[in-house]
Amino acid sequence: MLGAPPYRKLHYDSQVLSKRHPDRHEARVADNVSHGFGNISIPRLVDFLMNAASEDSNDLMDEAAQTAAADRRDALRILLSLICDLKSKATAITEGAIAPVGFMMEADRDDGVRSYAAQVLGSLLSVYQGRLMAESTGVVANLRKAMFDSSSAVRFEACRAILSLTDDIMGVNTVVENKLVVDIVAALDDVTPAVQEVALHALSNVLREEDSATEVALGKSLVSTLLKILKQGDLADDLVLYTTLCLQHVGNLREGKERILRDGAIPLLTLLLDHPYESVRAAAVGCMMVTSINVQAKAEMKDVALVRLGQLVLEDPDDTARHHATATLQHICELPAGRQALVDTFGHGEGRAVVALVLGCLLYTSDAADEEDSVDLGGRRIIKKKKKKKKYEIERRQKKKKE
Repeated sequence: MLGAPPYRKLHYDSQVLSKRHPDRHEARVADNVSHGFGNISIPRLVDFLMNAASEDSNDLMDEAAQTAAADRRDALRILLSLICDLKSKATAITEGAIAPVGFMMEADRDDGVRSYAAQVLGSLLSVYQGRLMAESTGVVANLRKAMFDSSSAVRFEACRAILSLTDDIMGVNTVVENKLVVDIVAALDDVTPAVQEVALHALSNVLREEDSATEVALGKSLVSTLLKILKQGDLADDLVLYTTLCLQHVGNLREGKERILRDGAIPLLTLLLDHPYESVRAAAVGCMMVTSINVQAKAEMKDVALVRLGQLVLEDPDDTARHHATATLQHICELPAGRQALVDTFGHGEGRAVVALVLGCLLYTSDAADEEDSVDLGGRRIIKKKKKKKKYEIERRQKKKKE
């Protein structure tokens, strides 16, 4: 073990450091630890973590065990501060940091060690090399157990590590192939809202890329779980956003549309159209857009959400929300009853712009009722200008007449 205070000699007594930078090595003050030579000390940190992970802490007395746990915490904290760029992360991964850190995250008896290990792992999984090593090092199994740790801080950091893993398609494939989707869905029932939010963010990344993951999640009653979260009351904006995004991705599948209708999500989505957060409104109306392809959904949205969708088209400042609302109304108007309801509701006043936009109809634009052929299909007035002949053409023609 390094003893207390930990890692002092790690930075100052390195022979590699003294050989490469003798002037800087001599000038360093023993009480001032910096990261100027971070990549040089990372291999020694990883070596210490490997040795610490292989030791059996059960054989130590209480005081010795506390000292050893403090050393492990300090080592992980220093490593976390050192791996702040791509080069240092690549160095740590090359030295084999992922395997011992993953083991500590799962099996260490100290809550602080497990939490710091999860933070280090999340940082390493945020780069390509880390995602590439996730499969071969068995760290996915460590993450699976850490997601249900007794400490909420460890669960939160484990979910953040999975979120880092799902940032690109390679990590998403790793999550799907190792059947982590089931565990992420189970994490949505966590009592800590922060854990729920990060798990929802990771799940939305996976559902966006993989339809097979959506099918697995639907088998675990995902839609009812998401609706239960939305019905909890006063929630953080990001928590509502990621929940709604998950519903939107689920609605891309036929079975997902049926589940959304069966569980009564349309009235709840209609309420979210009044949410103050623009991204939530866009996600809610996006979910309605993909679901409205279903015939039953068209009929239900005609009765429940037609007025609010039209107001969204007219008034919402967000371009994405207006676009999705227009597409949803177009789907509703594929039914004769939907077209009639739209004309009856918005066929007068400013609402005529909604009818014109959705149906592409001249009859309800601002000028068409009075001026017929004087407006084009978008309601713009057609102004015919007389062509003026150029001066030199007139002079040329006059000369020809004189000749």
